[in-house]
This record gives sequence, structure tokens and C-alpha cells, in this order.
Amino acid sequence: MEVYVALCFAYVLVQCDGDVRVNLTAVVGRSVTFPDSVKEKGYISFGPKPIAAVFNGEFEIDEDIYTNRLHWNKSTGLFTLSDLQKSDSGVYSIDSKKGNVFFKLYDLKVFEEVCVPVVSCVNVSSDSVTLQCSVNHTEQTTLSWFRGGQSVVSSSSAVLPLTVQQRNYTHQYKCVSQNPAEEKTATVKITEICERNETRSTRSIHSCGGEVER
Repeated sequence: MEVYVALCFAYVLVQCDGDVRVNLTAVVGRSVTFPDSVKEKGYISFGPKPIAAVFNGEFEIDEDIYTNRLHWNKSTGLFTLSDLQKSDSGVYSIDSKKGNVFFKLYDLKVFEEVCVPVVSCVNVSSDSVTLQCSVNHTEQTTLSWFRGGQSVVSSSSAVLPLTVQQRNYTHQYKCVSQNPAEEKTATVKITEICERNETRSTRSIHSCGGEVER
């Protein structure tokens, strides 16, 4: 305990000089690899509690919940945490005691997977159409419309409409759903999605399960 407090105090002193902890983002169900290696002797901890150790080239897990989830690559010395859950979010530390000696903190944030946005043609008039982009909303998800690679409008809401004038029909449009960990894109052509669609609300959409018709 005294060693840990001393290490934290040392890190705070370094941080006051302008150093910052490493921010990592990842997605539920996937994996994250910590970017600094321990090849001879060291520890990885979650909060104040050591969860695994490397000693003389051997890897030992101290906490059962990390069995088959926390891995150490003997060649690279890198730690990888797999099958991530939101409860894995928090501050980790790596304390390398031999060879490349260092102590670093990592602030890991695990987010839900972002779904591919749903795109529909919801209104057609003689000189314009309205496209609607929607997504199953999760934490810190934003929606953005792009026209020809240029951002047009963004929102943190679950639904984002876009009215397109007839002179701009030939452009390619993209709706992007994203959070700090990843992004998904649905690309549409107005002449395809709104074709023969004056009375129906939707022709073709994309979702987490792929393409559907309704």
C-alpha cells in the first residue's frame, strides 16, 4: 500500500509538470491493447488493485474475473483486455520494474457499439426531398449528414432530418453515427432512395442487422 501511494504521488508530481494520463476508448465485446510493454518484470492494476504480474518472462493473473480476458504477449510485452464490458471503464496502471522502467496511467472508457444509421426518404415535393437519418441512441452518440464529403449538419439527437433541393440531387450523401470509440456510415443516393416514393415514407434503410425494406 505504501508503495502504491508513493507511486501515485510521484505520478501527480509529473502530471503537474504537464504530463497527462493516456486516454483509451473501446467498444463493448471487443478488446483493447495497452500501448506500453512489460517484457521482464512488472504489474498491471485496475484502480489500486494489481490484477496481473509479469515475472521472469511468465504471466500470472491475480484476479479471477480477468482469467481468459487479460492476455500478455511475450514477444511484444503488451497487455490486451478482451470481451470488454462497460464495467471495465476506469483507470489502469502499468508499473514496469525491470528493463524499460516506467509507471503510467491509462483512463479507459468502454462504449456501447454504434449502430449503422437508418436512412429514409420521408417527404418528396416538386423541388426538394427530405431525408431522415436515425439510430438506436447510445451514450454520447451523434449523427452527422455529409454532402460530397463536406459536413452539412450534426446533432446529438436520435433523429436528424436533411432537406435537399433539387439542384443538389446528384451529390452523394452520407449519414454518420459515431461515439468517441467508433463510427458507422450509411451512404445514399437520392435518385435511388426516393425513386417512385412520393406517397411512401421509406424505401430502403440500413440498420444494425443490415439492409431491410419496410
